[in-house]
Amino acid sequence: MENPTVEDVADWGEELITRRFASTAYEVYELESIELANGESALTRTYLTAIDKPVSSRYTEIYIAREHDGLMIQMGAVENKYDSVEAVFEHLIESFTLIASE
Repeated sequence: MENPTVEDVADWGEELITRRFASTAYEVYELESIELANGESALTRTYLTAIDKPVSSRYTEIYIAREHDGLMIQMGAVENKYDSVEAVFEHLIESFTLIASE
């Protein structure tokens, strides 16, 4: 991507979700705006996969736009274990600092 917006990166992420989970039922929640530790804006999305199965998974993705590329940071866990790892992921995102892209 050349000069993407954070929305461009989120659209790319949604395309990946659609392709990756085309053969199973999934539910995608609305995008939310967040601010990284360095003041950069990012978007986040949570979604559930395999909701038609006995065991589903929950994912959270963070979308970040940089001058020459976009980043997607993902955390996923089995639905009933998600709460036990969510705090670690939030800590990672709160302390995340971007290094200049080339």
